[in-house]
Amino acid sequence: RMRVLVVEDEPVNRALLRAVFSRAREQAYAVDLTESVNLAAARQALRDADFDVIILDVRLPDGNGLDLARELAAARGNARPKVLIMSASVLKSDRDAAITAGGDAFLPKPFRLGDLTAVLDRFASAGAWAEAV
Repeated sequence: RMRVLVVEDEPVNRALLRAVFSRAREQAYAVDLTESVNLAAARQALRDADFDVIILDVRLPDGNGLDLARELAAARGNARPKVLIMSASVLKSDRDAAITAGGDAFLPKPFRLGDLTAVLDRFASAGAWAEAV
């Protein structure tokens, strides 16, 4: 069972990710999905539960998602969840900043489903995502 926290302020982007994970559930890939629309809600969710994967937007209404990535990297070391940073900013410097901040992967928005499933496969080490969604 993969526990995923989506930190995204745009309703359309959250709905798209929700649809991806709903389809995975239909294919018997167990996912517990939690959504947060800002950093404050994400921090509260992280206090309340453990997550395997965090899908993190960079530009949020109450700050920069990279700050949360840095906090996670500093606080949890190797035991922290995998962090997939997504952004509409797609320059090499944006990707580099995301990885330097503690991201395990970076995807530009809009993302391609195949790119998302490849990252999730890598995170899960199971290779089941491409078939599940």
